[in-house]
Amino acid sequence: MRHANSKRLTNAESAWIAKLARAIRSSKPDASASKQTLAKLRFAVKDNIDVKNIPTTAACPDFRYTPKRNALVVQNLIDAGATLVYSRSIRIKPSTFPSALRVGIPDRCEWYGDTISEQHFEQAKGRITALGGQLEPIPYKPLLQAASLLYESALVAERLEVTEPMLDESPDSFDQAVRKVLIAAKSYSAADAFRSLNQVRHLKLEADSMWSNIDVLMVPTAPRHYRITEMLADPIELNRRLGYYTNFVNMLDYAAASVPSSIRSDGLPFGVTFIAPAGSDYQLAEWAHRFHRHTGLTLGATDEALPESATTLEPFLEASDPSVRIAVVGAHLRGMPLNGQLTACQARFIRESSTSNAYRLYALADTVPPKPGLIRVPPGTGACIAIEIWEMPLSSYGSFVSQIPSPLGVGQISTRDNELIQGFLCESLAIEGSKDITAYGGWKAYLGLKT
Repeated sequence: MRHANSKRLTNAESAWIAKLARAIRSSKPDASASKQTLAKLRFAVKDNIDVKNIPTTAACPDFRYTPKRNALVVQNLIDAGATLVYSRSIRIKPSTFPSALRVGIPDRCEWYGDTISEQHFEQAKGRITALGGQLEPIPYKPLLQAASLLYESALVAERLEVTEPMLDESPDSFDQAVRKVLIAAKSYSAADAFRSLNQVRHLKLEADSMWSNIDVLMVPTAPRHYRITEMLADPIELNRRLGYYTNFVNMLDYAAASVPSSIRSDGLPFGVTFIAPAGSDYQLAEWAHRFHRHTGLTLGATDEALPESATTLEPFLEASDPSVRIAVVGAHLRGMPLNGQLTACQARFIRESSTSNAYRLYALADTVPPKPGLIRVPPGTGACIAIEIWEMPLSSYGSFVSQIPSPLGVGQISTRDNELIQGFLCESLAIEGSKDITAYGGWKAYLGLKT
């Protein structure tokens, strides 16, 4: 967000960003090998998420280490050709919010004495009505109770579970406030943990009832600004206050998008956060773009205006559905008779590759259309066989597999890159009377076709 006191990046800051960009590029396996569906999007990574060759510190010097590979979510983004599925499978709603949007607002607001932020939240509510939305007060109590559990219940033991060895061996490595929270977690019992988890479940049931009356919830991103000296003097309490409107989001399995709203009279920014149920990421991003554009504010600390339409969101939507990758070796290859079965299932070609050297390929007898059979053999007794890797929506996978006739089946194929991918394998009994074509290195080569 740009205002009178903002400044452009210094040379040192630019150099740091460039250094990080080079490290990320060097960790990419093969950017040209797959469709770059997210090529125009940029993302940031907190220093508690692994990025290859970049130190992971979690803001704690003694915790610092340099990972040898990317975290899964980072690798998926870098690959760009992969869909954004990561450790949880979730289906993103491929639609936008209705034009007559019902926007919930808290029935009680806390500003901790900051009347300027209170005034700017009123401005934000005015923008909602100007955009055609309807404001609906919602009971904020269950959301506030859920937020309080983040630091004030046995749930803090989850943080202790991963830090306890270091806390015992090197307690001074921790920030004093963090150490205080973690030590307090030692006093909770297993019963306390289950009690807290049950509290979260009950609060979610109570809070979820609001979605029958609203499409999205709007809250201040933070109730007020605090100076660094204030934060250092009382970090736990002031962090709790800063999360007054947002600490419940992850706990209740909601999605959220924070967006600039206005610049206050004292030059400080004021923002709002839009919240909706899990899976509403695209809806939130599209609505946040509309709201942001209505403010007239520029793109961050730049002079660039927001584009009229959120076209950069389309690749995100395209890559949002859960998917599965499958390796094909014969009649389903591009240009082959059964390739249409793949495309009919909305599958898309990713790249050419090959198996590891633990396979042999046979031209099966009496198959229409002609098909090869891939047989797994002991390493060193086979060869690398050419394959194509495709990707299809998970929802289409079952119907695709149902079309595969005996003696073919689907199992895991090891690639030359040591990946395990779903692919076509053949029953060993089927190779009787079949021709061993392993020496050709692939089905197309055996047929005399260009690969």
